[in-house]
Amino acid sequence: MLVIAVWIVLPGRNTYGNPWMEELVDSCTTSDGTKVRLYLGSGFLTAFWYSVTTEAGLFSLERQILYVYSGPELHTLACADRQLSITAETGPIVIPESELPALRKRPRNYSSAESGAWSMIGYAISALLAAMAFAVAPPIRRLRGKGGE
Repeated sequence: MLVIAVWIVLPGRNTYGNPWMEELVDSCTTSDGTKVRLYLGSGFLTAFWYSVTTEAGLFSLERQILYVYSGPELHTLACADRQLSITAETGPIVIPESELPALRKRPRNYSSAESGAWSMIGYAISALLAAMAFAVAPPIRRLRGKGGE
C-alpha cells in the first residue's frame, strides 16, 4: 500500500505523453553530469511523439524538458560545449546547459511551422463544427418538446 501511495503522489517523468508507451532512442551526458535521454512514443492509434528528459544527479528524478507531437522527427542527442544539441528533421535544436533546470519545471513543446499551420487548420475545423452544432441544437430541442405533447 505504501508503494502505491508513493507512486500516486510522485509525478511521472513526463508532463506530456505516456512514458509507458515510449522507448529509449538515444542518450548523452552533459559536462555537469546531467543525463539526457531521447524517447520515441507511440499511442497505437495516435501519431508518434518524442520526449527529451534530464536526470540531474543520483537522487534527482528524471523529468521531461522537451516534447514534440507528430513532428518534426527527432533523431539523436549530442552533449558538448556546454549545450545540448538535438538533431531534428528541420535542423538542429540547441539548448544551453544553463536552461535545462528551468525546462525541468516547464518543458518546451516544440513544433515546426508546418505542424503549427496544421494545428491552426484543426482549430478552424473545430470552430466550424462547434458553430454547426449550435445551429442545429435549437431545432432539435424544439422537436423533442413536440414529442411530449
